[in-house]
Amino acid sequence: PRITRVPRVREWLLGLANIRGRLIPIVDLHLFLDMPPTQPVSRWRVLVVEDGDLVAGLLVEQLLGMQYFAERASEAVEAERLGELGRYVCRTFRAGGRIFHEARLRSILRDDRFLNVAETPSQADSREFHGNAGI
Repeated sequence: PRITRVPRVREWLLGLANIRGRLIPIVDLHLFLDMPPTQPVSRWRVLVVEDGDLVAGLLVEQLLGMQYFAERASEAVEAERLGELGRYVCRTFRAGGRIFHEARLRSILRDDRFLNVAETPSQADSREFHGNAGI
């Protein structure tokens, strides 16, 4: 969707988008997790996550559809190796030579760091806003 920037918010909040008639904040999940920004690719998707009154669109590079794993394929989560993502991963699976992490996406919405989208004064001083809030 077309994203309208919002001034004076953290870098990972890309802006607002109208998705099926609702204004939804769009978040670069990589930036939020202190990873390099999501690279622009044609498979970009916005994964809308809701938890009660909270809603956000998480920008992800691709979605693989529904994946099913046998319970016995579950492994211990090595949260410290996953960086910020480790805070949200509850299980890990191996399948087809790949590693899949089951993340609690709703817990991201309730995280204090996620709820605090306002730019700090030092962030505001270090960059200048370019764009049209349009709202």
